Amino acid sequence: TGIHRRRYLLRNTALEVFLDNHRSFMFNFNATEREKVHSVLIKVATNLTDYSKYQSPQKVLKHSDLTQRWQQGEISNFEYIMELNTLAGRTYNDLSQ
Repeated sequence: TGIHRRRYLLRNTALEVFLDNHRSFMFNFNATEREKVHSVLIKVATNLTDYSKYQSPQKVLKHSDLTQRWQQGEISNFEYIMELNTLAGRTYNDLSQ
């Protein structure tokens, strides 16, 4: 379960929330509202991982066990590539990408 700041229609105005059941939801705000909602969600939903605190996708990957799980065969090639794309900011929820 996690939350990512996202671009929507090439503007930094969206939040994408990922659930444990592999579903995700994207919400679009104006830039000021996005930051307010992000702060509230992090405070209220204590089980959400705030991936923006790592500052870059490389740092998120470094602090995760994703590559190790893939190397050990715990996740498929497809799941690994999908996770890498998610970390890179790609989403099915914004068709303009």
